Amino acid sequence: MVVSAPLVSQTSPVPGSLSCFVDGVVQHGSHGAGGWVIQDASGVLLASAARRYQGLQDPTLVELLALRDAVRWCSDRCWFSVTFMGDAQIVFQKVKAGEVHDALGGALLQEIQALRSSFQHFDCVFVGRNRNRVAHIVARKALSLRPPLLVGFDVVAWLRSL
Repeated sequence: MVVSAPLVSQTSPVPGSLSCFVDGVVQHGSHGAGGWVIQDASGVLLASAARRYQGLQDPTLVELLALRDAVRWCSDRCWFSVTFMGDAQIVFQKVKAGEVHDALGGALLQEIQALRSSFQHFDCVFVGRNRNRVAHIVARKALSLRPPLLVGFDVVAWLRSL
């Protein structure tokens, strides 16, 4: 699907690299969810997916899970030149710095770093919430998912239907 302008605003990634916008959300008293949207540099939407994390309510842990799942998802599709963007500043700083020791999410950070090594280009960029709106909307949709994984739905058509 080609869109006339990028679906989400983006910083300039490395030429030929993809942009993956990631967000995690928490529904207090219930669970969390993550969503991601992938575009090329021209604004062509390539894919989107979302996942619900039953019983998890810690925002940092949910953001880490969403990023880990997005990184794994790109790797599974052999997309190895990706700039990951999101509004969880602490999470993106830790991953960008290569940190792996964290009381709450150390195992997830280690897994992200291990996956990172297979990428030709891997970057994590903090973007404000306004620039990450579509990923946030996709993640919110995942809060009500049954089953807990949604892959490849048409984000543009769904957004137009709102």
